[in-house]
Amino acid sequence: MSRLFKANQFAMEAHFRASCVATFAFPTEQLKPLVPAPLVIEAYQGYSFVAAAFVDTKNLRPKGFPSIFGRDFILAGYRIFVDYTDKRGKRLRGLYILGSETNSSTMVRLGNRLSNYAYQWSDLSTEFAESSFRFFDRESGNDVSFITDDPVLPEGSVFPDWKTARRFAGPMPFTFSVNQHKVNIVEGVRQNWQPKHASVVTSEIPMLEKLGLFNGVLSSGFVVEDVPYHWKKNRSESW
Repeated sequence: MSRLFKANQFAMEAHFRASCVATFAFPTEQLKPLVPAPLVIEAYQGYSFVAAAFVDTKNLRPKGFPSIFGRDFILAGYRIFVDYTDKRGKRLRGLYILGSETNSSTMVRLGNRLSNYAYQWSDLSTEFAESSFRFFDRESGNDVSFITDDPVLPEGSVFPDWKTARRFAGPMPFTFSVNQHKVNIVEGVRQNWQPKHASVVTSEIPMLEKLGLFNGVLSSGFVVEDVPYHWKKNRSESW
């Protein structure tokens, strides 16, 4: 995956109909080589974590533009939980981008020009009911579903309880990319952010293996609904 430095050049806003995250645990030593300095991989009990986030996004547009100018699309994002200490000495918790999928050819074309999200095409669709959420692509085999009624942690989860799992629920306030001696920082601002515990019913995600991520331990699921969201224009720092 190309690591060319690309800036999020504009503040953007959107509405998340639903954002569903399945978190996978991998031995920290397995993920460390994927995270460039000066980012620091987060760890718990010898494990580090990849968030596979599936988002039904409405009215994505430059911030301040009327919603009529917005685009609707589905996004799947694959991120590692990391920390970064900025030039002010402030510790920022966030996510390092591994790759993204979307059912919008416009997002693939323009998103890869204007951002560092590494979009690939996927014919993603959704099926939502009152307490169930499914994202799938029959061609690729992608099939992820969540239920928020009587949720339980996955069997074999590395987390002992929901409180611990919540630390790695994603998405996080910051997203990072690194090129040579620059760190690109994009801050997301959200409202009504109240993640619900969710059972992950299916978790067929071919993209993880395409990224070289094998044998991850499914460890938690979270769902948020009806969230206004915006991204600030990026800032970058030399290190």
